[in-house]
Amino acid sequence: MLSALLLCCVGSSICTIAYVIQLLIKDRPGLALFFFFCGGGLFAFVHGWTTVRDWNNQPMMIAWTLCLVGGAALFLLTLAPLLLFFLLAFSR
Repeated sequence: MLSALLLCCVGSSICTIAYVIQLLIKDRPGLALFFFFCGGGLFAFVHGWTTVRDWNNQPMMIAWTLCLVGGAALFLLTLAPLLLFFLLAFSR
């Protein structure tokens, strides 16, 4: 399961970088720099969905959404119970 979680994280990172490159191609360097260097991944994701029809980037946005949802689900299934176990074990 951890390899699938890693795959979701890598896929989401690739989609973020691809969207930043798309912003640079569309002559929006200010947004690209903000999204890439200021940790604006969530803002880039929302901005990507708001421009999905204008820029015709629906396949990438669907892949990005699947990576984020899959990563969150796998995190809850694998790492969250482990973290809870350690918190309860070391709290005594």
